[in-house]
Amino acid sequence: MIQLGDDISADLDIAMMVRREGAPGPRTPDGILTRVRGTRVGKIVKEIESRPDPGTINLGFNLLMLAEDAVVNLSNAIDTMAQQSAIDSCHHDLTMPMGESGEGLTVHCNSAPISVAGPKLEKHCLMRKYRARATRWYGICIAPDASLRFGINLDFTWEPNPKMDEVISAYPGHGSFANMSGPDGRRPKIGRNDPCPCGSGRKFKKCCLL
Repeated sequence: MIQLGDDISADLDIAMMVRREGAPGPRTPDGILTRVRGTRVGKIVKEIESRPDPGTINLGFNLLMLAEDAVVNLSNAIDTMAQQSAIDSCHHDLTMPMGESGEGLTVHCNSAPISVAGPKLEKHCLMRKYRARATRWYGICIAPDASLRFGINLDFTWEPNPKMDEVISAYPGHGSFANMSGPDGRRPKIGRNDPCPCGSGRKFKKCCLL
C-alpha cells in the first residue's frame, strides 16, 4: 500500500501554469525529462516532440519510460554507431528490447534515400518483431550526424508464419544493442545468463541475444 500526498502533482501544476499563463517558474519539473535532456536519447525525444507523427510519437513515450542507465547506454551506442557511419559512410544498426512485453526498437544509421532506407528499416523491424514474438516494434532511421530522419511503428498481433521462420533461421544476430562495440573497438564478453547490458533487468539470453 502507498500513501500519496495531495501535493504529489504540485510541480506539474506549476509547470503548466508557467506554460499556459506565463507564470514565473520552471517549464519542466525535475525528473526524467530534465535528466536525459543532454543525452542522445533526450535529443531524439525532443525531435519527436517537435514533429509528432504516428511512427514516432509512441516511441517517444516509451523512451521516457526507460531507466536512466538504459537511456545512457542507448545514447552511447547510438553515438558510437553514428560516428562509425560518419567515418566509413556505411550503414550501421542496433536493436534493443523495451519493457517486459517483448516490444523493441531498431535503429538504422545511414544517408540513403528514404525510398531505400524506409523499406530496409521496415524489413529489419518485421524480422526482429517476429523473432521476439512481439505485438509492437519501433524503428527509427538517423543520419550520420545522429539527427532523426524518420520512424516507423509496427503494431499488430504476432502470428506464426512458416515463411518468416525460414527467413529468421538464417538471420544473423549482429547489430543487437548488446553487441555494439565500444569506443576502443572491443566488444564485451557477456554470458547468456548475465544481466543484459541494455539495462532492461532481464537475462542476456532473453533480451538482446534474441
